[in-house]
Amino acid sequence: MHRPAGVEGWLPIAGLMNLRYLTLTHHVPALHPAGMFLLIAFLAMSFLFRKYKDFLTLWKDADPDIPILKEAKAEYAKLQ
Repeated sequence: MHRPAGVEGWLPIAGLMNLRYLTLTHHVPALHPAGMFLLIAFLAMSFLFRKYKDFLTLWKDADPDIPILKEAKAEYAKLQ
């Protein structure tokens, strides 16, 4: 099936528009809801990765036997 040029670029734009619609109306939009949920998932994952990376950068010179540092490194490894 032939697609017009730029169809692949519509999904992120639809995701942003649907996210705005969701915040204003509290209803999931009928047009491309998957794009909105993908956008939310990608934003959440990037936020989570950044927090773990910031934490590990802050604690890079800390004692490696600290339990919370071990736990954070294990969680970060699982997420990658």
